[in-house]
Amino acid sequence: MDEQDVDRRLRELAKASANFGRLYGYQPLLAIYGSQAELTVLTNPNAAYVSAGQFGEVLAEEFVTRTGTRVEGTNQVDRINALTRAGVLVGWSRDAFHKLRRGRNEAAHNHLFDTTMALEALKLCWQLGDLFDRAMGGTRAVTAFVPPTLPAEASPTDPEEIAQLREALDGHRRTLAESRIKLSETSDRLEAERRARAEAEALIANVEQAKATYAAQIEELRAQVTELRAAHQQQYDRERLQPRKVASAARDAIVERAQRPAPLNEVQARVKIDAMLAKAGWVIQDKADANPLDERSRGVAIREFTVATGRADYVLYVDGKIVGVIEAKREGTPLAGALAQNERYAAGVLKEHAMAVWRREEPFAFRYATTGTETYFLNRIDPEARSREVFTFHRPETLAAWMRYADEHPDAPTFRAALRTSMPLLETHGLRMAQVEAITGLEDSLAADKPRALIQMATGAGKTFTAVTETYRLLRHAGARRVLFLVDRNNLGRQARAEFDKYRTPDENRKLTDLYSVDMLGRSGLQETSSVVISTIQRMYALLKGEPLMDEPEAEDREDKNASRLDESYATDEPISVDYNRDVPIESFDVIVVDECHRSIYGLWRGVLDYFDAHLVGLTATPTRQTKGFFDHNEVSKYTYEQAVADGVNVDFDIVRLNTDLREGGGAKIEAGTTVRIRDRQTRAQRYEELDIQYDRDDFTATTTNKQLNFLQHIMSLTAIGGRAAVVLPDNVLFEGGAGEKVRRKLLDEFDLHTILRLPTGIFYAGGVKANVLFFEKKSPRADGKPHTTETWVYDFRTGQHFTQKQRPLTRASLDDFVAAYRPGEPRSSRVESEDENGPFKKFSYEELIARDKVNLDITWMKDPALDDADSGLPPEVIAEEIVRDLQSALNEFTAIARSLGGEVDVPEAEVE
Repeated sequence: MDEQDVDRRLRELAKASANFGRLYGYQPLLAIYGSQAELTVLTNPNAAYVSAGQFGEVLAEEFVTRTGTRVEGTNQVDRINALTRAGVLVGWSRDAFHKLRRGRNEAAHNHLFDTTMALEALKLCWQLGDLFDRAMGGTRAVTAFVPPTLPAEASPTDPEEIAQLREALDGHRRTLAESRIKLSETSDRLEAERRARAEAEALIANVEQAKATYAAQIEELRAQVTELRAAHQQQYDRERLQPRKVASAARDAIVERAQRPAPLNEVQARVKIDAMLAKAGWVIQDKADANPLDERSRGVAIREFTVATGRADYVLYVDGKIVGVIEAKREGTPLAGALAQNERYAAGVLKEHAMAVWRREEPFAFRYATTGTETYFLNRIDPEARSREVFTFHRPETLAAWMRYADEHPDAPTFRAALRTSMPLLETHGLRMAQVEAITGLEDSLAADKPRALIQMATGAGKTFTAVTETYRLLRHAGARRVLFLVDRNNLGRQARAEFDKYRTPDENRKLTDLYSVDMLGRSGLQETSSVVISTIQRMYALLKGEPLMDEPEAEDREDKNASRLDESYATDEPISVDYNRDVPIESFDVIVVDECHRSIYGLWRGVLDYFDAHLVGLTATPTRQTKGFFDHNEVSKYTYEQAVADGVNVDFDIVRLNTDLREGGGAKIEAGTTVRIRDRQTRAQRYEELDIQYDRDDFTATTTNKQLNFLQHIMSLTAIGGRAAVVLPDNVLFEGGAGEKVRRKLLDEFDLHTILRLPTGIFYAGGVKANVLFFEKKSPRADGKPHTTETWVYDFRTGQHFTQKQRPLTRASLDDFVAAYRPGEPRSSRVESEDENGPFKKFSYEELIARDKVNLDITWMKDPALDDADSGLPPEVIAEEIVRDLQSALNEFTAIARSLGGEVDVPEAEVE
C-alpha cells in the first residue's frame, strides 16, 4: 500500500462522517479525531474520551491561528483563556472546551468507562465543530447531532447504565428528527413529522454503515494520523507567539459569528416564538380552540390561521379585531424584504372573518416576520412603510393605543406620519445657526424614517439646549409619547435635568416642565406619566435586568465610580446582553437621545440601545469613525470647535508662560529654564526642551529633574492608606544620590517596600536600560515612630537572563518561578529564600538596607554563568543583536543631544527593538 493510497482512504473515511466530515476542509485532523471518537464511543469509552480531547486541542489551535490570537503558554488551558479574552469563546463554548480537556486528562490517567459521559463528550465535539463551521464559514444551516446506534455487544453491562444510555440516544434521535421537520412546506404537521423521522432513521443507518468501513481500516491508518498531528503541531508552534496577520474586520466577523447562538430549527423556532409572544402579554391559541375575546389578555395570537390565500402562521387579534400577522421563517431567510414584498395578505381573510377586521383597506396592518432569533416589524399604516428590526413583539396594549390614535388622527395616523406632516416651521429666535441647522437636519432625517442620526456640535455650543428644543417639538407636534435622554454619568443627567427645568417654550413662553413630566429614572422605575426620562445607560440596564434602583445622591456617585471607564479604543469590549422585561416593553420610548455618545455606550452597552424600538439620536463633539458608522454615517449637522471659535461661541486659547511659586520654603520645584528630556510615547524619539513654566509640588519630598524619581514620588503621594502599588522604574532610581536617597528613605520608612523584582534589559525601556518592579504598600503612621519596612525581598530575574523582542521574547510563563516565590495571596512569612547562595531570591532587613551607602537598593549577588563558562554563553546572533541594540540606543541619545544644541545630524534614529 503506497502513501497516496493511505491519504485517499483516510480522506474518504474522515469525510464520510455525518457529524464531522464537513470539518475536513478546514483541518483534516478535526474530521479524523471526531470520527475516531464517534467510532469508539459505545465500545471503548476511554478511547473516545482521548479522541474527543485531541479534537478539542486541534480545534482550539485552529481558532488561535485563524484569528491571529497570541497565546503565551503551551497548554490547552492557555489557549482556552486566550480565546476567551479575545471574545471567540463565551460561556457555553468555553465550558465545553474545558470539559473535553478535563475528560482527556482523566481518561489518560484513570481510565474512564462511563459510556453515557463519553456520548456527552462526543456531542460536545459536534457542538464545537458546528460553532467552528459557523464562525469560519458564516453558515447558518440548521444541523443536528447524528447519534450512534447501540450495538448488541454494548460496553456497559449494568442494566441501569444501559437504560440511561438508551434514554440519551433516544433523545438525540428525537432532536435529529425534529431538526428535519419543515413546517413551511406542508400544512399537515403530522405528515411533516413522519417525513422527518424517516429521513433521520435513514441518515443514522448510513452513518452506521460508514463507521463499519472505518473500523475495519483505522488501525492501518494510525501512523498517518500521527504524522498529520506532528505536522500540525509544528505549524501551530510557529504561529503561537508570532500570530499570522489577520485583518481586523475578518477577526471581528469571526468573533461576532462565534458569539451568536446556533440557528433554531422550525420546531424550536415555534417554541421560541410562543414564549416571546407570551412574555409580551399575548395569549396563544390553536385555530380549533380560538377565542379572540379571551379575558386573559387584550391580545390573542392564533396559530395556523386560514386566510384568503392560504395559511398564516399566526394571526393577531386585539380587542376582538384582526390587526396583524406573524410569519415564522426558517433561519437564513432575509426577513427585511420578506415583509415589504409579501402581497399575499392583501386579499385579506375569509368571508367568515371579514367583520372582525380592523381596517378593510389594510386587513393585516401590523406585520411581523421572525425566526425566533431575529424579528422584523412592518407597520402598513406608516407612510412609505418600511420594515425594521425589533427585539421582540410589541404588547397588545401598544397596538390598541396605535389603533386608537390612527382612528382619531386620520391625516397623520402614526408617529412617523406626524414627523412628515405635522412639524411646524422652527421658531429660530434664541437659537444659534448651528442649533437651527441641527434641529432642521434631524427633523428631515426623522421624516425620512432614518433610524439613526448623529449631531456633531462643539462642546459649549449648546448640544443639550438643542436636544431639549427638539424634544419639546416632538412631544408637542409629533405626538411622541415618551423620550429617553441617555447619559453615561449621573452628574451629566443632573445637568440635563437643569436644562429641561429652565427651558421655556417658544410658542407659549411656558416652562416645559409645567406641560410635560420630566423625571430622573429612580427607585419607582418607569412611570406612565413621564414624558421625558433622564437616565444613565448603566441605570437603564439595571432596570431592564430587574435590579433595584436607588435615588440617593450617594448611590448615584457610587454608581458613577463603579461604572465602566470609557475607552475610545474600538477593539476592546464585550457587549452586554439583555432579556425582555414586560415592565419595560420595547416600545417604551419613541426617541432616544444619546448624550456624549462615546464608543462604550454603543459598544459595551449596545444591548440597551438595541432593546428599544425607537429612533436613536447621538450628540457628540468629537465623533470617531466608529461613532459615525454606528449612526449609519447619517451626520445631520456638523459644527466643529474651529467654527465655534470663529463664531465667537467658544474662546480660543494661547500658551501662557508662567513662573509660579506655590509654596515658599520647601516643596519640590523644577525651575523655569531647566532643560529636560522629552520622549515621544509612540515613536520613542526623544528631544530636549527648556521648560517655560516652573513646577511646584508641595507633596514631593525631594526636588529633582529626574522624571523617574518624580514619577515614583507622584505614585507615593497618590497611594491611600492601605493602598498597594507595583511600579516599573529604571536602576537609577535605586542608586542615585541626593534626591534619590531622600525618596528611598521615605519609601522604606513610610511604606512597606516588601519586594523588588530585578528585570532584564530592554523590556520596558530602551535597549541597554535596566529596570525593576517595586512592590510596596502604604501604612498608617506608627505611634512608636518605627519604619514600616521590616525586610525587603529581592528577586534577581536579570542575571543570566537574556530576552529580545523577536528572537527570545519575554512571556508570562517566563515569570512562573518569580510568581511561585512571591506566593500571592499568602502571608509573606511563608516565603523561602533560595537554597543556593547564587539563587535568585533573597531577603534583606531594614537595618541592612538603611546602612548601605546612600541607601543604595541596587543590590546584586548572583554571577552570570556565561561569564565563567564559555560553553554556556548565548548564541552569537543573540549577542550581536544585544550589542546592536545598545549601540543604537546610545547613538539615538547622542543624536538627540546634538540636535538640541543646534547641530545638523543626518544619521536617522533607528527603531530600537
